[in-house]
Amino acid sequence: MQYFIGIDIGTTHTKAIACEASGKVIITYKEGYKKEKIEGVEQDADEIFQAMCRLMQQVTEFMKGKGTLAAVSFSSAMHSLVVVDEQGNALSTLWTWADNRSLAYAKKLQQSPEGKTIFEQTGTPLHPMTPLCKISWIRDNDPALFAAAHKFISIKEYIFYKLFGRFIIDHSIASATGLFNIHTLTWSREALKFAGIDETKLSEPVSPLLIVKGLQQKFCQQWDIDAQTPFVPGASDGCLANLGSGAIAQGEVALTIGTSGAIRQTVRSSTTDDKERLFTYILNDDYYVSGGAINNGGIVLKWWMEQMLQDKDIQENDFNKFFEAVGKIPAGAEGLVCLPYFYGERAPVWDADAKGAFVGVTAKHSQAHFMRAVAEGICFAFAQLVKILEENFGAISRIHASGGFIQSSVWMQMMANILQKKITVNAAADASAFGAVCMAMLATETINNIEDVKKLLPADDKEYLPDASAAEVYAKQFLIFDKLYDNLKI
Repeated sequence: MQYFIGIDIGTTHTKAIACEASGKVIITYKEGYKKEKIEGVEQDADEIFQAMCRLMQQVTEFMKGKGTLAAVSFSSAMHSLVVVDEQGNALSTLWTWADNRSLAYAKKLQQSPEGKTIFEQTGTPLHPMTPLCKISWIRDNDPALFAAAHKFISIKEYIFYKLFGRFIIDHSIASATGLFNIHTLTWSREALKFAGIDETKLSEPVSPLLIVKGLQQKFCQQWDIDAQTPFVPGASDGCLANLGSGAIAQGEVALTIGTSGAIRQTVRSSTTDDKERLFTYILNDDYYVSGGAINNGGIVLKWWMEQMLQDKDIQENDFNKFFEAVGKIPAGAEGLVCLPYFYGERAPVWDADAKGAFVGVTAKHSQAHFMRAVAEGICFAFAQLVKILEENFGAISRIHASGGFIQSSVWMQMMANILQKKITVNAAADASAFGAVCMAMLATETINNIEDVKKLLPADDKEYLPDASAAEVYAKQFLIFDKLYDNLKI
């Protein structure tokens, strides 16, 4: 039996899965991180690399004698940045997408013709999450680090250099840097000029389906695999969540809520949104993923429980208690509307300084009303993005859901009611890690095309159908929500 390994490098943990060629998941392992200089913003690149190594060892040890490793592929979070020397040693911490210190650079771009050109070329929204803005900040605020930098790279590039001694970046991760022209598949001259670097400071862009061989001997011994085992760069976690959940056909989207959240549609065009509300990232050389990411997902519920309910030791079942209370409040929270921008916001406003708000507050509103309004506000944020996606790509008929929020049937039904769309759930495997497996299969020609991925997926576990009786109240609430940011912007 041949098997494939998919590794998903996230901001809170790394996950590894092994799959048969049929798509059946054999084993899954996960490891979280402990070292964080600033929670969720700066991490230790080597700790993440070591976690990946341990997971590879666990998978290969489990599979010993059970099958032959056919290929390994990777998914990783977007927008990370670490500065390295010529030997690939980290000279800085790893900055995640959540780092906002370069906000002033993003605002400067947002207000300039230069920024519009960069967005049209790169498909990456102008926001401090991007390596484009982060490098610009380092240039002006840490000149010693800027001068010492051999390369500015992401966590996946860091890992590939450790494994193969090559600085390479797949087109998918490159397309989320704000520095890569998604139409020409080259580094953008305009973006490089803004950052104050040339392309020698960045890795070599390669196809997400490139087969890399020549694994360094110490890892061959550690994992008991051949040096010529194919390793495939893969793509970004967002793009691979679409692939791994089967959201690849016209009218289908993938919706994920974990700490943050995103909704994405697989498309065949690199055209960017003319109002700069959506991202356009590369899945592979023929497919793109367009959509929007929000900052305020599960982290908002956690914040509410910690600060308002004074629950400082939140366990997973505490979220069940949250939704048990929410479920007793009618749809629409009796006129209470929440703009849940408590951690700034990305799509569609792309404003790291955005603020949250409650409107329509009356004396009849209880703690549970506020809790329901918070959850509904997150759903309304997705409703905005669904509206924008449909403006660009036509009607959406089906939503594939993944992430921690699928554990709450109350939240899932609320989402279906607000979006007035059917939502399906397939919890068979982590969507991004399974998407990485699919990339390994495509690269090794185990499957012939992206459409074949549908054949690898098991039947959906559950579906949520919209309740038409909730449509009117939510439509009225959405009209209020849709204008709140512009009306309240400070």
